[in-house]
Amino acid sequence: MKSLSVMLTLLLFQCLWAANSAIADEVSDMSAPKVMVKVDSWLGEAKQVESSKNYAVSEQVILHIDVSTPRWFLGPTTIGKIDIPNLIVKQKNQLATNYTQREGGVTWSHQRWEITLYPQSSGTFRLPQIPVSATIAGDEGQKVQKSASTSALSFKALLPDGQLTDKNKWFAASKVAVEQNWQTSHEQLKVGDAITRTLKIIADDSLSILLPKWLEEKSTSDYQAYSDPAKLVDKSVRGDYLSSREDKVVYVMQKGGEVTFPSFTITWWNTKNQALETIHIEGKSFQVKHTLSSFIQTYWLWLVSLVLGLMAIVIFVFGVIRYYRDRPLPLFIQFHRSVFNNNVKTARLLLYIKLKKVMQKDAFFQADELQSLTEGVADPKSGSKQIKSYWKRIKANNVSANSPLQPLKLKSTLDKIVNK
Repeated sequence: MKSLSVMLTLLLFQCLWAANSAIADEVSDMSAPKVMVKVDSWLGEAKQVESSKNYAVSEQVILHIDVSTPRWFLGPTTIGKIDIPNLIVKQKNQLATNYTQREGGVTWSHQRWEITLYPQSSGTFRLPQIPVSATIAGDEGQKVQKSASTSALSFKALLPDGQLTDKNKWFAASKVAVEQNWQTSHEQLKVGDAITRTLKIIADDSLSILLPKWLEEKSTSDYQAYSDPAKLVDKSVRGDYLSSREDKVVYVMQKGGEVTFPSFTITWWNTKNQALETIHIEGKSFQVKHTLSSFIQTYWLWLVSLVLGLMAIVIFVFGVIRYYRDRPLPLFIQFHRSVFNNNVKTARLLLYIKLKKVMQKDAFFQADELQSLTEGVADPKSGSKQIKSYWKRIKANNVSANSPLQPLKLKSTLDKIVNK
């Protein structure tokens, strides 16, 4: 009997210890935070599910995803893909911003991710819920993978200015800088040398693939153009997103002379000031010297025409010489040759012959307008200039006469007169 009471006492103590242990475990579970992951998401700076701001086409829209847990992160966080037509998605910053925050006496670990969006057309873009998976510490410090989803979001995009269309070259950015550089293969250019033109566009809050190509690979008769692949760079510097595009075109000179590369204008939408802005890019001119081959290639038509012209002149001169070899020369040629040879007697005789042929007169005093020349023609002291002036004053007076160009067989007649 005594042993039975002892056993009952021991059993009662065991029941009371088990009950106390269960209560203690229940209290411990209630006080310890549950293993969980929360995800907040918003567009732009303000935490809004539906953005009231109208973005410009190709303007950068930042999607913020904040992942938090009351434990700590032990592995990578993965974010599901976003696939929406006419929307370019780019995660420029591959690292999250880590920080802690106390909520209700519990310290929460946070990871804030940023994904940049670039709408390519006007309209409303609706972002579905995006799955997010995070690896955190469990109750005993082991790795536990938890999943959650972002909220469904939406925003609107439109063309910001009436001057802009889908066919125009333009882009959106908050700040733009342009660098242009010229390089020549030689200080003094000649045909065959090269000129390299480099244009670099640096844009804040944009994307390199959205920056248009402004340097055209267009060849002309003055040069052949060859372009290098564009250098596209996207990076994040202290939280700021920078993009750049560098284009390089090499122009090989084909002709000599002045070669001019045109100016052009870069058009962009300033998302910070909400204004359409332009940047003028200056052209440049260069002097290019010819080589022998390029000179012939450029002016071959003129050279051929010149050679043919000279050949025609030579043939004509030889033809005239051959024609007049056995024929008398025209009267005016005989006169000028006599003056040149200072043969005044022959020149004076030719004056009378012209007077007879042109005006049908035998003497100068028979023509009223030539009476003053009578003494001058007969004066043996008359010089070459005076005799030439007399020749010019003998003109036809509406009288039919033979042409003064008609050849005269004067050689024998003049010899007889002169030798008398």
